Order: sequence, then structure tokens, then C-alpha cells
Amino acid sequence: MNIKKAFHYIRFGCVFKELENYSSIIIKGSDSKSFLQNQLTINLEDLTDDSFKQAAILDNKGKINTCFYLCRNNLNEYQAVVKSNFKDSFLARLDQFLISEDVEFKLVEKKLFVIFGLLPTQYRGHQGRMFNESALITEVRPESIEELSPNDFEVFKLISGEPEMGLEVKADELFTNSFLTETALSLKKGCYPGQETVSKIMNNRGAAKFPVCLIAEEKPKSDELTVDDKKIASILRTVEFQGSFISYALVSREYRVNKMKFESKGINFEVNNFPLFSNTLADKIEDLYYSAIDEFQLGHDDVAVDMLKLCIELNPKFEDAYESLGVLYGRLGENHKAIELMHKLSELNPSSVMAHTNLSLYYMKVGEIKLAEDHKAQATLKQFEVLGEEAKEKKAKEQRELAEKEEEIRKEGMFKQVLEIDPVDALANLGLGEISLNRKDYLQAEMYLEQAIKTDKNYSVAYLTLAKTLKASGKIDKLKDVLVEGIRVSTKNGDLMPANEMQTIMNEIS
Repeated sequence: MNIKKAFHYIRFGCVFKELENYSSIIIKGSDSKSFLQNQLTINLEDLTDDSFKQAAILDNKGKINTCFYLCRNNLNEYQAVVKSNFKDSFLARLDQFLISEDVEFKLVEKKLFVIFGLLPTQYRGHQGRMFNESALITEVRPESIEELSPNDFEVFKLISGEPEMGLEVKADELFTNSFLTETALSLKKGCYPGQETVSKIMNNRGAAKFPVCLIAEEKPKSDELTVDDKKIASILRTVEFQGSFISYALVSREYRVNKMKFESKGINFEVNNFPLFSNTLADKIEDLYYSAIDEFQLGHDDVAVDMLKLCIELNPKFEDAYESLGVLYGRLGENHKAIELMHKLSELNPSSVMAHTNLSLYYMKVGEIKLAEDHKAQATLKQFEVLGEEAKEKKAKEQRELAEKEEEIRKEGMFKQVLEIDPVDALANLGLGEISLNRKDYLQAEMYLEQAIKTDKNYSVAYLTLAKTLKASGKIDKLKDVLVEGIRVSTKNGDLMPANEMQTIMNEIS
């Protein structure tokens, strides 16, 4: 099941969906920005005119009142797009904190649509990100764009992790137990009701239960998942897609490790962090570029050309796309188009050897011998320039490596001095273990790291470094034991970064 590939048509196309059962609340007045800034979990400085962002409003205990999409019309007017059955509680919550500010609320019932993907220019509305994709909220029904099917929409929404009020999040639940901390929270902003609770939990070990995506080949038999008679997850929603079952679940800390596998009630589950794949513009362009190369190798020249053109449209400075498209045109015999692209590549990167090498080749093919010889000479000159730069980089690299070695020796001396005073100091043993690992002295590294863990049995980083050491030395049986214990300790501590790294190693050796 390749979910990213399945949604290629959204990522590189354009689709829409009606925002059903949503209401619009206009919030306007000279104090509207400052009032909302003091109430919401997002920073209104991140919004510009005709943009939107998911936001939430909490009570003083850090529990959710409502999550919604906040659109900015202008500096003094905003539009909250709220699930209709929560509009009354949302308005009541805002009104509760309204004292003497110049702010008024107006409920407006109108149809809203959201366009996903590569946004067309003919539609007006508010731009932002929804369900991990570029989106436009508009009042105009898009007539010339494909509408997302209900099942695809549910899967597309679920794999993003972005919660919907009344489904993945409910009123009076702790904000920190929801994926809203990723989609509707600005950490660098002023105070808002509930902030103290939110900060305290997030700065400690994080939520005891938090949303992840569970994937299984069978439909879950229950919404409550247990392991060894201990409840470890609550499934909030499940959708079927391409023969697999994808669940949005609240999972305990010790099982919230990316790519971890566990069995519950006879069904095997795989844990995946939300969102299931990164979908920034840079990610899209990279995926599109390599897809184009694959299509070219399969002989699908027209498809490859269209993909490379789109790469350039999305990033007019993407040098590899210009070069690849030019080479493709050259192989198709369209030499003048290839020449045009190589000139653009040369403008983007005056140091490009390949631009002049290819220009020499294609000018030769069209009979421009003098120009071909000129560009061949320029290619040679650029090659010498590149070699000179490479020599400079090599020297700079050698100097950096020498400085790093000197710093390593300094740290080694410092750690050894600590061990002379306290031979079991965990931090010093970890430091010497890392240095020994870097020097590929695996036996010495193993000794230091085992002592660090013996001193501090909850030292997550020491387990990770010992795992790397054992993997490098080929001690697989011992490695597996260290990984099991290291993942257990890390998840208990809330140290999910080392836990995820150890799980990756576990998957590699399984």
C-alpha cells in the first residue's frame, strides 16, 4: 500500500470538497485582533489578509471548547469557520471573555468549499494548509474541478492527523491529548486561557496518550486495544483503504514509537506518526522529479516531460529539472528546446559545467559549429574553476576535521578527569563511549556505555549509543536485548526521539 502515490492526483492536481455542516462567524471591530490574540492558541501575527489557519479555544484548565479554522479578512475582521453543532458553545465562550472591547460577532450561514492541491488562480478565498495540503477556502463552488470522493476524503483527512471537532477531538478533552498541538498551537505567543496547563504538560513528558496512525491488514475487533491485558490504545476512527485498515488512535506513550509493531486481540498493528508523509512544497517537487526520472526510464517520455515542466513551474530555480528536461529534449531530437533550457541553467548557475557541455553537444547537432566550440571551451574553463573550488573545499574540510579531532581530545581529557574522581559518572562514561564509537573502538565504547546505563538505568541516550555500538560491532543478539530495554525506558521517560531511532534499528535487523 503506497498512500503517498495513491494521492498523487491531489498533491499534483486540484480537487475540491464541500465543507459540510460548517458555519461562519464574523468577528470584527478595532479590537478584534488583540481580543482573539488573547483567547486563541495560535499567533494572529502568522495570519495575513486572505489566509487561514486551524485554531482552538480552551477553558482555563487547558480543555478544548472548540477547534475551527480562523480566516483573516483584514486587520479588523476575521471569520471563524466552525462545525455548526459547536457554534453556540464557541460564541458563548468568546462572549464570556468580552468586556469592553470593540468587537462584535455575527453568525453567517453560507456554503463553503475547500480546494486542495495546486491552487487555481481564478478562485478567490482564504489560503492556508488543511489536512497536510495547500488549500483554499472559498464561497464559490468550483465547477471545473474534480470533487473528492467521500472515501478518499476520509482517508486523505485521517492520514494527515489534523483533527475535526466532534470526531477526533471532543469538548472538555485536554488540548495536549490531541494533534491540535501540531496544527493549532503557536509556542511563541502571549498568554491565553489554559496556557499554563498546556505548557506544563508539554514541557514535562508530554501527553500520556496522543494520536498516532495504526495500520493493520484486518479490521480492528474493538475500539479498545490491549497488550498483556493492559489497555494501550483507544481507536477513534477507522477507514479501509486498498485492502488495509487505517485507524486514528490515542496510544499510550510506550507504544507511540514510529514503525513499532504490536499484536492486540490477534491482529497485528504498525504504528505510524502523523502525518503519514511530509507534504511541503520542497517534498512535492523532489517526489515529482524522481517520478519523472522513473517515467523516463520506463519510456514514458511525454509523462516525464510534463512532470519536469511542473517541477520548474513549482520551483523556477530547480537546476536539476532544467538539466534533465534539456537532456530529455535532446534525446527526443528537439535540440532547440534543449538549447533554450541549457541557457536557462547557465543563467541560474554560472558555474555549471554540464550546461556548457550540453550546449556544445546540441549546437553541434543543429550545425552551429562555432557556438559548439565556444561552449566546449567554456565547459573546460568551468571544469578548472570547479576543480579549484573542490580543492578549497577539501582543504577547509581537512581543517574542520583537525579542529573536531582537537575538540574530541579536549573532551576526552575532561571526561577522564571526571572519572578519576567518580569512576561511575554516567555523563562522563557516555561521553567516552561516544568518542570510542566515533573511533570505531567498539569494545571500549561498549564498556563505557554499559557503565553509564548501570549508573543510570533511565539514560535513554546511553541505550541508543550502546545500540549503535553493538550494531557496528555485529553483536546482533545482544543488540536486540538492548533495543527492547532501551525503547521501553525511552518511552517511559517520554524521550521519543531516541525511542524512534532505536525502533528504526530494530526494524533494520528484524
